[in-house]
Amino acid sequence: MPLTLLFDLDDTLLFTNMDRFLPGYFDRLGQALDHLGSQEKIIRQIQIAVQKMVVNKDPAKTLKEVFDDHFYEPLGTTEEACRDILNAFYREEYPHLQPITQAKPEASELVSWCLSAGMTIAIATNPLFPQTATRQRIQWAGLDPEKFTLFSSYNDFHFTKPHVAYYAEVLGRLGWPQTPAVMIGDNLTHDLLPMQKMGFKTFWINPENQDSHQPSGTLSDAKTWLSKDPFNDKVLNNDHEVNVAILQSTPAVLDSWLRFPLSNQLRMRSSKHIKLLTHILQKLVTSEEDIFQLHIEKIRQHISEPLPSVDNLQNNTWENAPSENPSELFSCFLAARQNSLEMINDTWKSPSIGNSANTIKYMSNRLKAISAVMSQHDRKLLHEYVNMLNIYKIY
Repeated sequence: MPLTLLFDLDDTLLFTNMDRFLPGYFDRLGQALDHLGSQEKIIRQIQIAVQKMVVNKDPAKTLKEVFDDHFYEPLGTTEEACRDILNAFYREEYPHLQPITQAKPEASELVSWCLSAGMTIAIATNPLFPQTATRQRIQWAGLDPEKFTLFSSYNDFHFTKPHVAYYAEVLGRLGWPQTPAVMIGDNLTHDLLPMQKMGFKTFWINPENQDSHQPSGTLSDAKTWLSKDPFNDKVLNNDHEVNVAILQSTPAVLDSWLRFPLSNQLRMRSSKHIKLLTHILQKLVTSEEDIFQLHIEKIRQHISEPLPSVDNLQNNTWENAPSENPSELFSCFLAARQNSLEMINDTWKSPSIGNSANTIKYMSNRLKAISAVMSQHDRKLLHEYVNMLNIYKIY
C-alpha cells in the first residue's frame, strides 16, 4: 500500500551537528546585522523571537510573523529595513555553513526508492528557519527540494515541533491522505512521540542502535523496514487531545492556502481553486456555528441529543453562508472555531462544579465524541479540496 512518508531533515537526512551549526549560523547572522547592536544583543533577541515561535498557538499568524513581531522592534528596526541584508545573507553567507554538515549517501537512495514505490514524501522539519535556509539544507543533503510534496518553513507554517498541531498542520496541508502515514526522524520527543500519539508508525534514526522498543537504525535499515512492514493500520487515534490539535490546525492550513498559493501545492490562483475553497469555507462556517456549537452548548447543559453524522454534514447544502468572499469566510470560521475550542476547553477543565461523578464522565465522553466528529469533518473537507483539484504536485 502506498504510504505518506514524513522525513525529519537535520540529523535524519543530513548530518547537521546542531551543536556546531547553530553557533556558526548565529555568528554569521549577527555579523550581517551588526549595525543593529552587539553580537550578544542580536543573538539574545533571536533566541527570544524563536521561543515565541515555539509557543505560538495562533493559526492565523505564521511563524515568520511571530518572529518579526519579537525581533525587529526591540532592535530599533523593521523587517523591511533589513530585508535586503537578510536576502544577501542567505544568498552569500549562509552557504558557507555547508561544510559543517555532511550528506548521507543513503538519503538519496532512500528518497529515490520511496518515489519509485509511489509514496507521497514530505520533509517535516521544525519550521524555525526561512524557506531558503531549509531549501539549501535539503540540497546539501544531495536531494532535490522539488521532489518533495511539501517541506515546512517558518514562512507559511504556524506551529512547531513537538506539538501535535504541527503534525496535523503538515498532514492537513497534504490533504489528509487516505494512505497510512509514517514518520522517520532522529529525535524521540520532537519527531516520533507526537506521530505515535496520533496513531502512526515511526522509525527512529538511531545509528548507535540504542535499546529501543520501536523500529530503529540507519536510513538503510529504514528502507528495509518500509519494504517489509504491511502498514495496514491507518486509522487515526480517536484521542481527545489529537482531535483538538486537528481542530486547531485546520484554520492554519486554510490560512496558508488563502495567503500563499505559490508557496505550497497551489501553483496558481484559478477561479476553480477559489470557488472550491469558498465552498469548503462555507461548509466549515455554517457547520461550526449552526451545528457544532449548538451541540457543545447542549452538552454543557446536560441535554442528551444524538450527535450529527459526518456523512450527513458532507451532503448538506449551505444556503445561509455569511459570504462568498473567501477571506471574509475565513475570518468568520476562525472566530467560530476559536469560540468552539474555548467552549470545549472550558467545559473539559471545569465540569465538576455541582456535578456528580457520573455527570462528569458523561460530559467528558460527549465532548470527546463531538470533537471527534468535528475533526473527521475537517479532515474530510480538506481531503475533498486537495483531491478534487488533483493538486498532489511537487512543492
